[in-house]
Amino acid sequence: AQAVLQPSDQVKEPPEIAQAKKQVLAKLTVMKNVEPKEERAKQFRLLLREWHPDKNPERSDMATAVFQFLQKGKSLLNLK
Repeated sequence: AQAVLQPSDQVKEPPEIAQAKKQVLAKLTVMKNVEPKEERAKQFRLLLREWHPDKNPERSDMATAVFQFLQKGKSLLNLK
């Protein structure tokens, strides 16, 4: 059974975090149709890097939330 990702799987998160998660989920949805698998993996790594908390010190709370959300969403991409 695949985990179903919802942009707001945490209660009472700030709206800007919920919005960022929605945008990331939209990117993941498009990304899951990218072929070959290696290209899909490359795009996913770039997205992870973009949202890594160390790359976003000015918005680390948001980056951490979105980065963790992305890690949960990896299963959508069938990278194994």
